[in-house]
Amino acid sequence: MVKHVKSRNTKVIKFASGTEKFLAKLYGPELLSTQGRLSIIMIWVAMACVSLYACFHVEIDFKFRDLIPPETNAWEFFRIERDYIKSGFQTTVYVENGELDYTSEEVQLQILDFHDKLQRCYGCEDSWFKKGTLSSWYKRLNYWVRSGSCFVQPQGLKTFEKTIPANVFYVCLQAYLDSDEGDDLVDFIRFKPKDAPIYEQTIQGYKENIQVKQIPRVAYEGV
Repeated sequence: MVKHVKSRNTKVIKFASGTEKFLAKLYGPELLSTQGRLSIIMIWVAMACVSLYACFHVEIDFKFRDLIPPETNAWEFFRIERDYIKSGFQTTVYVENGELDYTSEEVQLQILDFHDKLQRCYGCEDSWFKKGTLSSWYKRLNYWVRSGSCFVQPQGLKTFEKTIPANVFYVCLQAYLDSDEGDDLVDFIRFKPKDAPIYEQTIQGYKENIQVKQIPRVAYEGV
């Protein structure tokens, strides 16, 4: 609200607020000036061009499953497809070979090489596994020993050392499985013989998990 207060020779304008004064003194004159009008026209033309461009790239996101009522067989089918196929799922890799000496550097290097090829899906036309999702007992054990957490290897592993020394392998493994960090891996490793004392047991086999990538087009990718 603007009030005009007349004096003897001048007319004083009072504004109801600072915002009103800003609009009247600065914003209004600039907006109605030649450069202000040209700026508005340029902005309008630019927004119109962007909107026109976007119109040709709009994708219709109408899906048939949106019309399917819940708690029906069709709804359950789409749920399984979304949770286990399109969003990816976790698969288990089993290794069973009790004849290997897992304490040897050669076998441990073979495990590391197998992990590398598995994550890269070596020999596959497409990579079917998500990068960095391999859950491996040996990878975790190696990191644990490397950090110096094993009481018989307090110095840890040096940078160039990729494997766990054979003379401390099983001691560190049992200590790791008994610790809070590794107690969830007890069911991932199978030892032999079952009835022998812990210090006489060796690895018979093990399992590891890895996340399968999302499959966006089921019909085209053979599932």
